This record gives sequence, structure tokens and C-alpha cells, in this order.
Amino acid sequence: MAVWKAVGTALAVSLLAGPPAQAAEPRPPVGASAIAGAWRVKDSTAIFRIRAHRGAVRVTGSDGPRGERFVVTNIRWDGRVLTGDFLMPSTNWLTHSELVLVRRDVLAGQYADGSPEVWLRTR
Repeated sequence: MAVWKAVGTALAVSLLAGPPAQAAEPRPPVGASAIAGAWRVKDSTAIFRIRAHRGAVRVTGSDGPRGERFVVTNIRWDGRVLTGDFLMPSTNWLTHSELVLVRRDVLAGQYADGSPEVWLRTR
């Protein structure tokens, strides 16, 4: 399901929710420390840092080459799925991600067009 959202004068599509097709069995919930670390988005220049703080998750991110920071809101980790909204101020591009921890170093979901959204842990 795609969700479109007007942001300023731009129209942005949110990312498709749900686990990736290759996820066979749901994993048991894990603490926020399981996703803490540095991540890069496959096929993108976006990089993110996830921190666990008193059971909550904090996410910061930027576009690699330009260094422009994302405005990150509505972050939630339920032990299986990381959700959040990511706004790139210069373009008013807003996306909503729902990413499943499919392996220790891989968070995965789908974009609205059905293509995979994959975050890879870098450290």
C-alpha cells in the first residue's frame, strides 16, 4: 500500500509497509541494542546512525556526499520492526519506512513501487 503525502509544494510517496518476501518466520522480539550502530541504505548515498537509549531508539541520518541531514521523526522499535519518517529538507521529500531485522546486519522492507529497501550495517 502506497501512501502519498503533500509536503510543502512537493508530493512524496511513503514506503510500503510490511516484511520483505524472504522473511519466512517472524523472529522473537529483541532489544533496541540489536539494531544500534551505523547503517547505509543499499543503492543510495543515505547513511544512518541508530542508538539505543534507555530502551528507546534514536535515529539520525544524512545524505552521504552532500552531508545534508534528514529530519527524522516518529521512530519506533517494537522488537521486530523499525518504523519512522524521514524528511530531506532541501527537496521536501518525505518517506515512511517499516524495516524488519532479517539478519544481524540487515534491515529490509519495500518501497512503494515494490522494490526492496535494504539497510546494511557498516559497524
